[in-house]
Amino acid sequence: MKLKYVTKTPKNIKIYSTKRVNNIFEGKYKSIIKGKNTFFDSLRNYEIYDDIKHIDWKSSAKHNILLIKQYQNENNHNINIILDSSYTMNAHTNHNELKKIISIYTCANIGTVTLSNNDKLNILINNKIYNINNIYQLDNILQKYELIDNKHSTINESLKQLQVNKKSIIFLITDIKGLNSFLSFVKKLG
Repeated sequence: MKLKYVTKTPKNIKIYSTKRVNNIFEGKYKSIIKGKNTFFDSLRNYEIYDDIKHIDWKSSAKHNILLIKQYQNENNHNINIILDSSYTMNAHTNHNELKKIISIYTCANIGTVTLSNNDKLNILINNKIYNINNIYQLDNILQKYELIDNKHSTINESLKQLQVNKKSIIFLITDIKGLNSFLSFVKKLG
């Protein structure tokens, strides 16, 4: 099977998350690293088999009980790419490039990096979620996305289907009109 979009993507890029944020406007934080590819998650009570190196002495003194730092792997993220399929994505940019083609190559790059890191990849188009397991599926979905010509679609349809967990990373690929629609959707949520 010949790949149309995925073959032109770099293979040596890695995605490193920094810290879970509470809302989209909080920005970026450095994680508290302990060991390779882990970040601090929570505290729990000390148990007999625990390594004493992981005891949080300050918190233990404060609460008068031994507490252990729990860490979580940075691997196995849930990567969600939301592709805007509204009619405005068929327009051209100032450099005479089709917005939809730019979004396809952006998604192909992110998807290739995600799959090479063994993370979970979900692509949301309109109100449908595609769970992608390999680059052939990714390329096939991107080819289908290229053919979508829906004048009544909005990015909010995809946002309603979005399932977020603690280790989710969300990429929204849209234009200015789609971004404004997204921001009004977020304001309605509170």
